[in-house]
Amino acid sequence: MEEITIGSYIRLKKTPTQIYKVVDIDCEGQSIDAIQKNGHRVILDISEVELGSDDDMLLYESDVQIEYH
Repeated sequence: MEEITIGSYIRLKKTPTQIYKVVDIDCEGQSIDAIQKNGHRVILDISEVELGSDDDMLLYESDVQIEYH
C-alpha cells in the first residue's frame, strides 16, 4: 500500500470529489497541509483523507474546474 507523502494527491473519504495536493505533513503525521485546485490551502486530519488515484491526479491537474459543495 502506498503512503501519503509530500506531492501526493489525496481526497476526502466522505467527499471523494474534493481532491487536494499535499504540501506538508506535520512531524507526528496527524495532519496534512494541502492545497485545493483553486489555490486555497487547508489543514486536514490524516484520518479524514485517503490517497488519490491516477484519475484524481489528472482531474486536479486538468483545466476542468472542480466545484466543492
